[in-house]
Amino acid sequence: MYKKSNDRVSYIKEIQSILRDYRFWTTGIADIGVDGNYDTGTRNAVIDFQRRFNIPPTGIVDLPTWIMLNRVHDIYNQVYGLSQSLNPFSESPGEEIKKGEDSDVVYIIQIIVKALSLAYDGFLDLEVTGIFDEATENAVKYFQSRVGLPETGIVNKPTWNLLGKSYNYLSKENQ
Repeated sequence: MYKKSNDRVSYIKEIQSILRDYRFWTTGIADIGVDGNYDTGTRNAVIDFQRRFNIPPTGIVDLPTWIMLNRVHDIYNQVYGLSQSLNPFSESPGEEIKKGEDSDVVYIIQIIVKALSLAYDGFLDLEVTGIFDEATENAVKYFQSRVGLPETGIVNKPTWNLLGKSYNYLSKENQ
């Protein structure tokens, strides 16, 4: 079925990535990494996913499971498409918003994290001050850990984009 072992690793990474994205917005899916190893954690996440969608919980990614994973992935991409409406970053690489900054953009970051903390378990509650303090840094680290980004506590373009997508999703969910 696979031409070489890298094909299998890529396939497993794709499964893990879809499950990780799906887990961010739901409960009951095992937390897994995206490493290309079909280990016990990945198998358990597949079983959790199969149960959620009334697929026999075998832990094997068969055709019905693969089809549902792809449907979830398609929906995820439609709902979480990149928002271009507000971008505090220029085209220069390496721009960051980090601890010690005091700006309107920090207010926006804190408002988004605050909204996520009210809607989802586990997010750190945050006071909206406009100052990027240690609490903001910790909340950003937690968010980054939930979406699979490096846990730096610094808001760069990828973190900003996922914060925006998360907030947009939350806003649509509450309509």
